[in-house]
Amino acid sequence: MKIEQIFREFERALENEYYMELAKKEVMTVPLLIEVFLDDDYANSLWAEQLLECISGENPKLLYPFF
Repeated sequence: MKIEQIFREFERALENEYYMELAKKEVMTVPLLIEVFLDDDYANSLWAEQLLECISGENPKLLYPFF
């Protein structure tokens, strides 16, 4: 793995942590992530799916009201 790839993976992990914390604090974060997940843009949809999986793994109660 190249250094750039490692840095991007590290950045992505930090970004996921930020959004998971935001989902805990802001009620409307999860519905917005669901909208992005349902979007036609594959890259954004995949990102939102992975983020929703991370959130459900850490605190599934945040997602229960929306599914």
